[in-house]
Amino acid sequence: MARGERIQLVPSSDRPRPPARSSSDTAELRPARIVYADDDRLTREALAATLRAAGHVVDIVEDGQEAIERVSQGGVDLVML
Repeated sequence: MARGERIQLVPSSDRPRPPARSSSDTAELRPARIVYADDDRLTREALAATLRAAGHVVDIVEDGQEAIERVSQGGVDLVML
């Protein structure tokens, strides 16, 4: 920020809010089956743990080729490389 530049802070009560979800909206949500490939073991483990904690099913693979093989078996909602 340049010297003398002003910023305006907007109270959170003045910001538009996203529409509230009804119980019927959340009842339709289901865990995703995710295939995840990453070169770094620590990154793989950390992200997989986070996704699992959110209720998703995570298949960890070593590389893109293995991800393609898993996807060809079907039942995959998301591939992360």
